Amino acid sequence: MEFLETGFAGECSREEIARLQILSRGNGCSCTIGLGDGKAIDTSVIAAAPTRFLVSGMGDALSTYFEARANVRSKTKVNAGLPVCLEDIGVQSISEDKLREVAEKSCIPEESIYAMPFEITVEGVMEAILKADRMGRTYKAAH
Repeated sequence: MEFLETGFAGECSREEIARLQILSRGNGCSCTIGLGDGKAIDTSVIAAAPTRFLVSGMGDALSTYFEARANVRSKTKVNAGLPVCLEDIGVQSISEDKLREVAEKSCIPEESIYAMPFEITVEGVMEAILKADRMGRTYKAAH
């Protein structure tokens, strides 16, 4: 067994995924092992996985809901430090144009968002972002 080691450019992007795919295919790699933080691991998985396997990642994301629900039901006060609203990621306000730009990027044909079992639209993504932000702000105000 031979190992091919490469660095990670630091952000999960189409360019980084393409670079890793070319490297992997060009060297006949049969598997990819991601070491490091979540970005490196996510990128290595995306670079190596067939599209059908990426859908399974959605199951992982869904399990987060059940984990969070169990935490809430346990009446413990666990704060993992995760952002819950736009302000938590440094967005104090967002214009409709900027919101639309973000939603449009989320809806490009190559995105896995289309694996959802309902219609995906730019307007729907915009609405979901705003709704999630409102819910996060409400949650923070109550806790």
